[in-house]
Amino acid sequence: MTIKYHQYRGFTLLEILLASVILSVGMLAVASLQLKSLRQNNSDFVRSQAIVLAYDMADRIRANKAGADANNYLVTIDKIPEGDVFAPQCGAGSVCDCDGVAGDGAGATCSTEQLAQWDIDTWEQSLKDPSVIPLGGNALIGCPTVAALPDGSICANGSCCVVVKWEELNPTPDPTVEDNDLTIEQSVTFEFRL
Repeated sequence: MTIKYHQYRGFTLLEILLASVILSVGMLAVASLQLKSLRQNNSDFVRSQAIVLAYDMADRIRANKAGADANNYLVTIDKIPEGDVFAPQCGAGSVCDCDGVAGDGAGATCSTEQLAQWDIDTWEQSLKDPSVIPLGGNALIGCPTVAALPDGSICANGSCCVVVKWEELNPTPDPTVEDNDLTIEQSVTFEFRL
């Protein structure tokens, strides 16, 4: 008597289930890596925007050295409270509309103080723009006589400092802490001489 063994072809249900679990774990790992990559890219984008803003203010201060020497660039810019609208101290159509655009009657008659205020207002608009700094930003500008800025940053006498601060979503909030911060503060400090 001979026993015939049937040769099975294909996969068993257990093999398919195991392969599906392994594939699912791998896909979750790839999705997690992609999410971390997107968060880091966004963080890097906001940091680069803050650096561009700091350099922009430095260029404005250098262009108005007399205004800087008169301490017209000592300012703390706070975040706009949610629901409020940015209201410039000195902007378009005002006495110190210092953009230098021909035909609008401004630009040529600005004092160094007016130019400094106009620089701060137009720069603050960029700082508050959600497409530039998504969760809003605040700043400290000290030029040139400030030894220490209000946040504790050191700015040597004779030099100027521009500190741009912003909040980012906390990538690792602690669920066990009751008053857990969902955002973390970041900053860029740019120090330069006139």
